[in-house]
Amino acid sequence: MTSLTKICLLLSTVSLAMIAADAWLWTLIDLLSEKEDIYEMHLQMHEEMDSQ
Repeated sequence: MTSLTKICLLLSTVSLAMIAADAWLWTLIDLLSEKEDIYEMHLQMHEEMDSQ
């Protein structure tokens, strides 16, 4: 393989890895934000139960 081919393969591999990491990161952020929403709903439920 020529050095140009190696550079192209390296760049394509790095770009694919960055796309995969970005997708994984956003998925993780979505999961964490949903968990906070569930926690807030749980607290609201207890507040409503205490007020009754």
